[in-house]
Amino acid sequence: MLDFIIKTGLSNGFEVVDVFRKKTEQKIFEYLVDFNAYHQVFEDGSFVRAFWSTGEPIGFYLSNPSESDIKKAFFFGASKIFPEKKKNYSHLLPKKIVSINPDIFDNSYYNIDEDEFLNLIERINDAVLMFPKLRLIKVVFQKLLNKSYIINSFGLNSKYKKTIFKLNLSLIHNGNLIDINETSPYFSNMDSFRLVTRAYNILNSFSDKHVNKKYDYMVLSPESVISILRVFSQEFKGGIRFNKDKLLSPSLLNLVDNSLLDRGAGSVCFDDEGVQSKEFYIIRKGVYQGNIQNIENAFKENQYSTGNGFRIKDGVFPDLRFTNLYIKPGLYPINKILYSLDKGLIVSTLKLREKRGDVFYFSGFAYDFKNNEMKDNFKIEMRMNFFDFFKNIVQVSKEIKFFYSDYNIGSPYLVMNNDFLMKIN
Repeated sequence: MLDFIIKTGLSNGFEVVDVFRKKTEQKIFEYLVDFNAYHQVFEDGSFVRAFWSTGEPIGFYLSNPSESDIKKAFFFGASKIFPEKKKNYSHLLPKKIVSINPDIFDNSYYNIDEDEFLNLIERINDAVLMFPKLRLIKVVFQKLLNKSYIINSFGLNSKYKKTIFKLNLSLIHNGNLIDINETSPYFSNMDSFRLVTRAYNILNSFSDKHVNKKYDYMVLSPESVISILRVFSQEFKGGIRFNKDKLLSPSLLNLVDNSLLDRGAGSVCFDDEGVQSKEFYIIRKGVYQGNIQNIENAFKENQYSTGNGFRIKDGVFPDLRFTNLYIKPGLYPINKILYSLDKGLIVSTLKLREKRGDVFYFSGFAYDFKNNEMKDNFKIEMRMNFFDFFKNIVQVSKEIKFFYSDYNIGSPYLVMNNDFLMKIN
C-alpha cells in the first residue's frame, strides 16, 4: 500500500512523495483498590507529503485507506494548492538509512498479560506497606507496541519496532496526593519499590514552612532540574533565536539529545522524515553548539536536520521534538558531593507557577542537609530566567534519572552557586 501511495502521488504530477506509517497496539491495565479494568487500542495511519518541483508541499493523513481513498486524497490535495515559484526542501529528504538499531524492543512484550499485571500490583502493595501512612489510590499500567515505516520516492524504505511500558501510581500521604510515573522500552525496568520510594520521599518533603535561613549551597534533585529544563529546553528548538553570547555555562556542562540511547524511552531508529540522528550536542563543555532541527527548519536556517522531525498529536507535517534530552553525568556520586559541601539546601521538587516577561516563577519543596543527612523540610519559591540557570551550575553528580512526558528527559543532581541562591523567595 505504501508503494501505491508513492506511485499515485508521482502520477498526479508531484515530483517527490514521502509516507510515514505508524501502527500502534496498546493495552491499558487499571487498578482502583478492588476494581480492575483492561482495554485495548489499535491505530494504523499514514502521513503523506507531496512536493511539486517548487513551492510548499501538500500533506494529509490516511487511516486504512483503499486505493480509491488514496487517489481522491491526491486529487483534492493537488487542486487546493497552486505551487509557488520558490525553491522547496524536497531535495533534502533522505535517500538511505544506515542500519543502527538502539536497544528498544522487549521480546517479553507478548507475555505481559493480566496475571503479570496482578503480580505487579502485589509488588507495589508490598512496597507501599513499608512506608507509614502511605496509601495506594490507583495504578495505571500501559504496554505499547509501535511499528514505524518510512518510504519516499528517492528509494528510501525502512522500518523498526519499539516497545514502551508506562507505570503510573497515585498515592496519598498525610492528605497530600501525588501522581508519579516511570516509562521504559523494557518491562524489567519497571521497579515498583524504586517508584514508591521516590513518591514517598517527595511527599515527605511537603511542608507549610518557608525557608528562613541562609545557605552556602543549593542542590537541585533530578526531578527539580527536569521541571526547569522542560521549560527552558524550548529555546533549543530550530527557529528560536536568543543571544548565544549571553548563554554562559561551565565547562563541566554537556547537554545532549540522543535518539540512539540504548533502552531510552525516547529512542528511535529514525524520525518521521526518515532522518537518522545520533548524539547531538546542544551544549558541549559549556559551549553552545546549536538547536535541534527538522528538515523544513534546517532548510530555512541553512542548517542540517538533527533527526528531530516528529508529528505532534494530529499534525500532518513534522514538528520539532526532543528524543532523549539530558545533561551528561559527572564523576562523583551525590553522597560524596553532599559530604564535601557540609551543609546546604536540596530541592526535591519544583513546578512552574507563572511567567512574567523572561522571568519564570517556580514553587516546590526542599530539605536542608548537614553532613550528608536530611534535616528540616521547607516550602520554597524561586525565580529565574533562561540564562541564570545555566551559568550558575557548579557541579554535576554521577547519578542520572530520566522522566518521560512526550519525550524523555534526564538529569543528574546539580549544585548551584551562591548567585542562584539569591533567587529563592
